[in-house]
Parts: sequence; structure tokens; C-alpha cells
Amino acid sequence: FATELAVFNVLCIPMNLTQTSFVVLCACFGSFLGLVIVINVYLFLTGKATYPLIGNWKEKGLHLPKMSFHWMLIPALLIIMYEMYNMVFLQPLAYGDDTIYMTIVNDIRETNIIHGLNYGSNDYIDISGVSYKYLLTSYYPFLAFWSKICHFHPLLLCKTFLPIFYLILGYGVFWLYAEFFFKDDIEKKSIFFFVITLLVEFGNVVNHSFSRRMLLWNWNNKSVLYTILIPFLIYLAMKYMQEEKFTWLEAGILGTVLMANGSLTLMGVVF
Repeated sequence: FATELAVFNVLCIPMNLTQTSFVVLCACFGSFLGLVIVINVYLFLTGKATYPLIGNWKEKGLHLPKMSFHWMLIPALLIIMYEMYNMVFLQPLAYGDDTIYMTIVNDIRETNIIHGLNYGSNDYIDISGVSYKYLLTSYYPFLAFWSKICHFHPLLLCKTFLPIFYLILGYGVFWLYAEFFFKDDIEKKSIFFFVITLLVEFGNVVNHSFSRRMLLWNWNNKSVLYTILIPFLIYLAMKYMQEEKFTWLEAGILGTVLMANGSLTLMGVVF
């Protein structure tokens, strides 16, 4: 996910500044995704790559991995499912600046103009009149890309599918924390994860709290930065600081996450 954001950002910002058609941006990013899929299918079929969970299937055979489990994960998963239900069926139709951002995403998708319309009046505007917070980031064109490719209206994408996807990613980062702190102790990892789900669920009482961002408005750009990428960045920092040598591969991963941060908001560009 971070790689997608980073690559899209590299493609999008020059096109923002040169007012390139959104169709060109879609074609370039779609070609990148297609190339990644073709390469991965080739590596998988030829057994030239090792994948998480399944390893190298040609050497070990294709089978489901043996994964440890603890009963404390059951209430944690039930809480997460309850949160997903609330996010999809009980989330307010309009919250915060939804009207502005939904309009921007829909305008990009329908007109093929990345940034050049006044979202209030729908008049054409010169690039000099577009805020730098849009020109130097790429998140809303990113949403417009997936809306166009999947043929989902932005409202359906952002209020139904993305909340579930981002909630899974957010909790996935917390599971990485559990792995980091407790290694192979499944009991401690499960208890830690359950406590995290409780803190998120019952911490949703303050407007700009972490919990509110994770459970109500998590499709928004600052929420993705706040609940997924910055926690993931902290995880990588802790992980790499434990090692004796910092490799070029790790530098590439860290750089990709930093570029993904910059794709979301101007606050992320600071990274």
C-alpha cells in the first residue's frame, strides 16, 4: 500500500504542475500495476521468489501455513467486526469536510482534470489559483483513480470499502507491534492486540483522537497518515535500530514509506 502511494505520488505531482490529463496519469499508474502483477505471477509460477506465509511453493509445496492462535484473539476480532459494521452502516453520510473532498474526487474522475476546477462553483481556474496542499500531494487523485478503475462512485468507495480496508491496515500495523514486542509468545501478542482493540473502541470520545480518526473518518488523507503510515514508520524505525547493519533494501523500504507520507498531506511532506 505504501509503495502504491509512493509511486502514484512520483507520477502525480509533475502532472499536477503541468496540468496533464487525468487519463494519462491513470494509464501510467495502471501500467505500473500491470507490470507488477505480471512480474509477480512469473516469479510465483517459476518458483524464483519466496513469499510471506507460503515461502517458496515449488520447494515446499503449496499448502496453508501453520499459524499459532490464542483464544484472546476471538474477542479482539469480534470488536473489529463490530467496528466494521458501525463504519459501513452507521457512519454519518457527511462528516467534516466530506463535501469538499468528495466533490474534488468526483470532479477529477468525471472531467479528467486533475486540479483545475473550483469545487464550489465548478468554474475552470488557472493552476496559480490551486492550493499547494493539492498540487504537492496526490491522495485525492489516487482515490479518483480507484473510483474510475473500479467503477465505484467516490461516496461508495470512501464510505463503504475504504473504511474496512484501512481499518484492517491500521490493526495490521498494531499486530506488527505485537510481533516486535513479544516475538513468538502468542499469548502476550493476543493480549496486547485485545487491549489495543479496547483502547481504540472506547477511546472514540474526542473529536481529533486517534480512535476517532481510525473509526469514523479513516478514509481521509490525514487519517491515513495518522493511523497507518506514521505508526508503520515508527515500527520500521524500532525494527531497524535493533539491527547491527542498515541495508540498502531497508533504506529503500524506509524511503518508500517516507514518500508515501508525503503523498497524503503537506504535513506528511515534512517527513
